[in-house]
Amino acid sequence: MNKKQGLRIICLMLSLILLIGVLPATALAVEPAGKFILVVEAGGELVVAPEYITYTEGQTIGDALINSGHTFTGIEQGQVTAVDDVTGNFTRSDQNGGYDLTTPAASVTHYCFSERASSESKPNDGIMLLMTAMADYLIKDTDVQKAAKAEYDAAKEYFVGCNSDDARTLAYDLNTAVAEYEAALGGTHHTISFTDGSKIYSVSNYPGVTIKAENPYGKSWTDDGDGNIDLPVGNYSFCVEQTGLRVEGTIAVSAAASVTVQLPSEPWLKLDTFRLSGSYGADDNTETRFVDGEFEVGQWEDRHTNVAVEDLFTGA
Repeated sequence: MNKKQGLRIICLMLSLILLIGVLPATALAVEPAGKFILVVEAGGELVVAPEYITYTEGQTIGDALINSGHTFTGIEQGQVTAVDDVTGNFTRSDQNGGYDLTTPAASVTHYCFSERASSESKPNDGIMLLMTAMADYLIKDTDVQKAAKAEYDAAKEYFVGCNSDDARTLAYDLNTAVAEYEAALGGTHHTISFTDGSKIYSVSNYPGVTIKAENPYGKSWTDDGDGNIDLPVGNYSFCVEQTGLRVEGTIAVSAAASVTVQLPSEPWLKLDTFRLSGSYGADDNTETRFVDGEFEVGQWEDRHTNVAVEDLFTGA
């Protein structure tokens, strides 16, 4: 190799490095090309409840399953004998009745492993509706899942052996529970104001105050400092807190309203006798076990104080 060729190669390598450096991270990552729904049942129970399996461009069904996070014993040989270490006499089928694992994943919407006879392994319309409802449920936010948990649990309990009509009913119930909760969240909001009876709990009136409301499913709302929270119709627990003092309660929201609560006025510490110590001391040293490492406590102001602690390691 002559000197000019070597320089050209180095320049090309440097150009490639610079080009890679300016590419966005998403351009370097392999993005999913699509997804299908997988379900696995064996021994009369769900081994894998319906969930979405993603695949990349050009992958087969087998490729997608191998990369799904589940284990499929024997899949490389084309005959699955166990899924997630649960053995079964599995038959398999996609929505069209196909079972070849080398089929492009892009051709699949639903894929079932079961112990049904080969002639019955193809998912019917009702089962596919239920699979979709259950897979959709699993990608919802946590509060949505809690709101529809009873319907999802029923779908899991009755999935195996379910006929098409019953599957449609279970899917309808689950979809309805999710839709009604989401509709309530996106529906009319009402302004709830929190006051002490004369002043609103805003940061201008109560420096450092925070107000939080939470529905029964764990979704929370926080005020932006003005003492007001816009909430959908429903029931909530709330907490008003300021520098260590707090008051809690519950409210039912059906219209705009004002909630009057009183923060505790008495401090929960006896500030005139409050003491801190960093002493370790000996267990039998009852006289100096506290005082030999006592810190000097500063003046209290609005339930705050400063304590100087030396940056030294002392003790047993």
